[in-house]
Amino acid sequence: MLFVLQNILYCGLYILLVKCAAKNSGLNCLYFYPDEYIEEAHKRKIADKEATMKKGSKIWIILGMEDVSYAKPWSYMLKRRTLGTIMYLVVALAIAGIVVLIGKI
Repeated sequence: MLFVLQNILYCGLYILLVKCAAKNSGLNCLYFYPDEYIEEAHKRKIADKEATMKKGSKIWIILGMEDVSYAKPWSYMLKRRTLGTIMYLVVALAIAGIVVLIGKI
């Protein structure tokens, strides 16, 4: 029961933090969108690219950019996640091996 309460509090505080950071404007959140999305907003004169790259916040809806996708293709994401998983496993196994060797000393 305590675990559930802690998760609810954590999620609530996180949502509050993002809400305070974004201040009901997607332009405050544009920094975390992909570069293609920022370029398109710059072309449409909705946001200044240089100013956007200097600040950052979380993802929010940006008026005038509803028809532009901000997600990467599945093939790109699968390749990237697979490579990241392999790199993590290699590093984790190396560290585990070092810990086992230190434990034998």
